[in-house]
Amino acid sequence: MFLYKDNRFYFGNISFRLPDDVYLNANCQEYDDCIELRPIGCDFRIIIFQDYSEGGAKQFFTKDEEKACYRWVGEVTPMAFGNLTGYSLSYNSTHNAYTEYRFDVGGEKNCILGFLIHVKTSVDIADAMNHPAVFSLFQSIEKDL
Repeated sequence: MFLYKDNRFYFGNISFRLPDDVYLNANCQEYDDCIELRPIGCDFRIIIFQDYSEGGAKQFFTKDEEKACYRWVGEVTPMAFGNLTGYSLSYNSTHNAYTEYRFDVGGEKNCILGFLIHVKTSVDIADAMNHPAVFSLFQSIEKDL
């Protein structure tokens, strides 16, 4: 579960704020522990989730593409938001496009905090990635030292 405290959501040592002007679905079905955001007037969603991955965030993305249900669009990319580092990967299915970010939270269960941007293929994922709600969410991500 996410902890909500001082206007921030926390998972382990990572916290974030929700952007303005989004619909919040706390009954998200994609992961056991997730919330879904839909910016007002937009045809994409942001799924924020908790996951567990043997070997951490990078190891999750290094599975064989042939075994995955999606076609990768690019390489696994290291990235950082402030003092937090993680990995991202973009991929497609027949009718959907995704960009996923995963951060290692740590702990003995290999906890991951993930952010998934999901659009229909009729929508340009670059437009979704540049939307103020996505930008605001990512700017708010912090790792407690």
